[in-house]
Amino acid sequence: MGFFDDVGLAYGRTASEQMRLWAHLNTKLARLACRRNFLLHCRTTGILPRHIVQNIKCLTNLLSDDAENNRKVSLFNKKISTRILNMEISFTIKKINNFSSTLEYLKTELLVLVPTSILERFYISQNRSYKKVFSNNKKLLEKKFLALKKRKIQSIQIRDEWLCNLTTTQIPTEVKVILSLGPKFGVAPLPVKDIPIKNIVADVENIINLAPITRQNILRAKCTNAITNFVHNSKMTHNFEHYLLTNARRFVKTHDDLVITPADKGNITVILSTEQYEQKMNQLLQDSSVYKQLRRDPTNEFQCKNNKIVKQLKDKGFIDASMARKLTTYKAIPPRIYGLPKVHKADIPLRPIVSTIGSASVELSQFMTQILTEAFSDFHDYTIADSFQFASKINNFILPQGYKLISLDAVSLFTNISLELVIQIIQQEWSRVSQVTTIDISLFLIIIKFLFESSYFVFKGSFISQIFGCAMGSKISPILANIVMSVLLKYCIPLLPFQVPITYQYVDDLLLAIPEDRTATTLAVFNNYDPHIKFTAEEETENGVPFLDTKAIRCAGNIVKLDWYQKPTSSGRYIHYSSNHSWAMKTNLIKGMFRRIKKICHPDFLHNSEEKLLKIFENNGYPRMFLNRCLHSLTSDQVDEVPQIRTSTLVEPATHDKYVSLPLIPPLTGKLTKILKEIENIKIAKYNPLVVGVLFSQTKDRIHTMSRSDVVYRIPCENCESVYVGQTSQCLKRRISIHKSDARLRPDRCALASHSSSLDHHFKFDEVEILCTNSNYNKRSFLEMCFINENENNINKKTDLKNLSVVYSYLLSLDRRPSRQT
Repeated sequence: MGFFDDVGLAYGRTASEQMRLWAHLNTKLARLACRRNFLLHCRTTGILPRHIVQNIKCLTNLLSDDAENNRKVSLFNKKISTRILNMEISFTIKKINNFSSTLEYLKTELLVLVPTSILERFYISQNRSYKKVFSNNKKLLEKKFLALKKRKIQSIQIRDEWLCNLTTTQIPTEVKVILSLGPKFGVAPLPVKDIPIKNIVADVENIINLAPITRQNILRAKCTNAITNFVHNSKMTHNFEHYLLTNARRFVKTHDDLVITPADKGNITVILSTEQYEQKMNQLLQDSSVYKQLRRDPTNEFQCKNNKIVKQLKDKGFIDASMARKLTTYKAIPPRIYGLPKVHKADIPLRPIVSTIGSASVELSQFMTQILTEAFSDFHDYTIADSFQFASKINNFILPQGYKLISLDAVSLFTNISLELVIQIIQQEWSRVSQVTTIDISLFLIIIKFLFESSYFVFKGSFISQIFGCAMGSKISPILANIVMSVLLKYCIPLLPFQVPITYQYVDDLLLAIPEDRTATTLAVFNNYDPHIKFTAEEETENGVPFLDTKAIRCAGNIVKLDWYQKPTSSGRYIHYSSNHSWAMKTNLIKGMFRRIKKICHPDFLHNSEEKLLKIFENNGYPRMFLNRCLHSLTSDQVDEVPQIRTSTLVEPATHDKYVSLPLIPPLTGKLTKILKEIENIKIAKYNPLVVGVLFSQTKDRIHTMSRSDVVYRIPCENCESVYVGQTSQCLKRRISIHKSDARLRPDRCALASHSSSLDHHFKFDEVEILCTNSNYNKRSFLEMCFINENENNINKKTDLKNLSVVYSYLLSLDRRPSRQT
């Protein structure tokens, strides 16, 4: 006889049945506890169990080429799947509680029917049974979860060529997946955790200020209600991409010896060690013919020279006061260099890129670029604007017999353009320049020379000057390169001892039609133009030569036909289907690419190109059904527009739309956009507040705290617990100097000076903390008020908060952590 039969004989049938029921419920409880943990794990990682996926799979059939409908389908899909999962978790927890209550009740009943010694042995046995069942089910569900995660990773559909690991470090699969998606891949952020509420409200307030005053408070109330509901309802909202990003962040943090960066070409993510990166950069910068080490930071020197030139331009009447203010700077930072790996070349060298944002001469460089662009607008006889213009010119062009196509590529064009060559060209073509500017030639050349001389940068704290050529990253470099190439072509083409029926140029790429045995002659003529500018030639392969994103193919009868072409270096990575981008952007990307190849390709190659593009988008996770619908709607809607007949000669005054921005947070952004669309003459652009780019390495030298501008900052008092919060568009070092001066000479100027003067307190200016950075004055001022409001020990005046609406009080109370710096 068994244990329960013995208990029945000794203590009655009721005791036996209740102990059997206990054992049965205890086993079910173990299974339910495992199920609960499995479901919670699924929710935390953003993975849906298969039965939920299958039940809502039919929703994907509703996807079409309409971006608004797709947005609704996507939100409904996410909402219904989340609700089903939450409901299943809730029901499971309720069952666990019911079983636990029943077990407690049975335990009380058994104390009356069965001796304590027997019950203790029974409970020990059942505890072992519970653990065994729990352990077995846990293993099964863990295996099931790993299978779900593997299937989810496979559904993202990444390609091996999207990631290039140049190190010996083993990268976990989950980290590979998120890095392979590229720096612009967007992840739906969680409120407060990923994007502070104050930042969302700052964007909203900036837009509301454009509305009529009578409507502003109503809009604030509506937007606040929408944001509050979203924050409260999205606490349990998770997605798999967010889970991958969080894991990758941990990996990157523990492997700070790795450099994660985009490749120079092909849209590839490259991983290399810090040692490899610095070695390649040092090898690049050791070229004494191009770079020279500087003893000190020349930023102030170039800032003074820039401002002196601007003053000359203003004093001589060449520019007005408004332009002079724009070109003058007092917060310049040194340009910073970084390198992008050329994975398509042997030994993978780096392409040097100089970031001139915020540098002393960046605005003056832009000013000169506009002048040169306008002056030489009709100078480029061989230049094509884009692939569409190229296609319209060369498709069905018949080459002479005995001719072939070749492509010439200038070797490092920007860094091989000499100052002497640029000056010579400007002097020769001064009649063009003088038609668009009143600046005299001597001052114009002085500015050009200054822009060349100011080509310096900082790398790892060392200041280096580029002594030859234009810097990659300088605003004026592209137009100078274009002018030089046009002059070069006008000089070289007449020197060739044969007719050239085809000559097209796009920056440093050339396409020529020449006799079949004249490649060496052509190359010699072009390489003899300037001792620094050299070319390499690429001849036909399979009767075709690549140019831009096309391939010019010489077909039967020497007829040239264009095909859409991707270089071998191209990874085929676009905005991924899973990315947190708007449906309008994804739909427009697909339609735009199909329109592109339709305009470029000869009809003979169109079908194959469309199939190739479909395959590329499928590799980026897009459903074939969705792609086919986009393509079908595109082909059915391609009707030439007919000009409408004007019935009136009156011209309506042009209204200028103002562009504003909102973070892309589904579904909140859609609700805010709907509320704010009643404001006239605005266009709302969405930006991704959380992208994979946060995992990429900062290869540029960091800007020193005191050199930062457009910041909200906090300064603690040395003698008490008070703090002062302020904002400035100036360089922080300059602003701190003003605070020190005001504390001594003008105590009524600000709350900091008043506190310091009245109490004889001193502030810890060396411990100033940057709370956030924002170049928009309205947003920065609003964020300043938010930080003043959340600091209990602030000494700011009450008037500093007069523009902070009380409507936001509760919402801002939910966000008490510092804003993420940008």
